[in-house]
Order: sequence, then C-alpha cells, then structure tokens
Amino acid sequence: MKSTIFAILFSALVAIVAASCPRYRTIILTDAAHKAAGINGTVLRYKELLGGDDNGNAPGPLEKGQRSINWDAGIVPFNMPGDFFNTRVTRGAVLMAKGGKFAVSNPAMPPPEDDRFSSLLPKSISNQFRRFSLERLFTPVLSNRFAIKFQIPAKTDAAKVSGFGAVFTDVDKVRRTTMVYLDKNGCRIAKINVPPKGRGLSFAGLVVVDKHNPKKTIPVISKVLVKLGNTPVSRFSKLRRFHGYRPRRRTDVVVMDDFFYGEPMY
Repeated sequence: MKSTIFAILFSALVAIVAASCPRYRTIILTDAAHKAAGINGTVLRYKELLGGDDNGNAPGPLEKGQRSINWDAGIVPFNMPGDFFNTRVTRGAVLMAKGGKFAVSNPAMPPPEDDRFSSLLPKSISNQFRRFSLERLFTPVLSNRFAIKFQIPAKTDAAKVSGFGAVFTDVDKVRRTTMVYLDKNGCRIAKINVPPKGRGLSFAGLVVVDKHNPKKTIPVISKVLVKLGNTPVSRFSKLRRFHGYRPRRRTDVVVMDDFFYGEPMY
C-alpha cells in the first residue's frame, strides 16, 4: 500500500515538474558526409543563425555574434583542463567530465607523439577519424559523456547561449551519439540524435528562437550534455599492444572537432 502511494505521489511530482518547464521553439540542423566539404554548407548556415561574426577571445558579453572552438592552436595542450576555454582562452565554455580529463590530438610540442589520438587508441580506430578543420580533434578521456556549461567570456559569471552545435567524427551507430540541451532550471529544451557517418563527419546543432519571430534568437541554454558513441577512449588503456587490434562491430568510439555556440549572455 505504501509503495503504491509513493508511486502515485512520485508520478504526480514528475507531472508537476514537467508542466512547469516551458516549451521552446527551436531550429535544428543536422548533416553528415564523408568529407568536410559535404557538411560545410550546413555549418555555415548554422553559424549565420547563431549571429554570423565570430567574436573570438573578446571579453563579453557582446550584443551579437557567436563563438567557436576548433582546437587547432598550438597553445591548446594535449591534456586539456576543462576550463581552458574561459581561462587561458576566453571563449566562455567550461567542460565537465569524469575525472575532469580531456585530450586534444596532435599536440604542437610532443610528447606524446600522437595523430588523431593514436597514443590513446589502436590505429585501426584512430585512422577512421576525419577532420573538419586542420588536424586537431577533441575527446573526453575517462568517459564517453561530458557536459558543457557557459560563462561570460573572461569572467566566471554563469551565462546562457541561444544555440550550440558541433562536428563529430566517425559516428557509426544510430541514436548512440546525442546532445541534450538544458535551461537554467534543468528543464530539457531538446535532444538531438547526431546522424551517423562511419569514417566520415557528422554535424548537429540547435538554435532557440522567439516563438513569434524565428529570426530572433533567445539565449536560454545553460548546459549541454553530450554522449559520444558507446565506448570511451580509456577502454583501450589496459591493452598492452594496439598493433593488429580489430574493434568489435558493436564498438563505436566517437570524437569531436569544431564547436559553435551563441554569444554567452546574462
């Protein structure tokens, strides 16, 4: 009897929370191709939806424009701290994951000697990763899940953005690579399934717009939860040898290239 009452009360609470979450109007763009040129048009359209001009490292908030991260500068270390892109480089993005460990491939000053995470993965996997911009790629290390929260660029104040999109590489499985967008109250705005393209590139991005004017973007996204495939790169750390390794069919290791997001605002 008590368990039945608890179940009813819990269901009612969930219904109340769901009812209190607003509904947002969104524009979602996705694309996938074997080469960067195949998704570039969609990426350019998405950047225009966000605000066009790239605000780089300028202190914020700015009235218009968008921010991006391509990982390619030599200043970005192989073992990258999660707050790197709002401390050393001021772009208003803070990353969180298990153990706080992230890696960016092809460091300008080895060690490690690395090409597309060949120092962390068997080459039978890393050789499948294509690049969207230049040569460096990004991944969390200990988990295939991480979160992105936003701050005012060059400050530590919490911020919101109108949209977030990213390029993914070697997405093999359907509905295994996803992004969930949350507002400041933790309400889900939307969930995107990133389209698969084995040995290729995938793009997915969302923009929140005014209900009555879709040309006007609304900064309401406080956090994005990202899930990459079904296998973290750390799964391979205990293998004594990578040479000759063949991944199982169900293994889907996904890493990322460029991030794009709206100007972080109060």
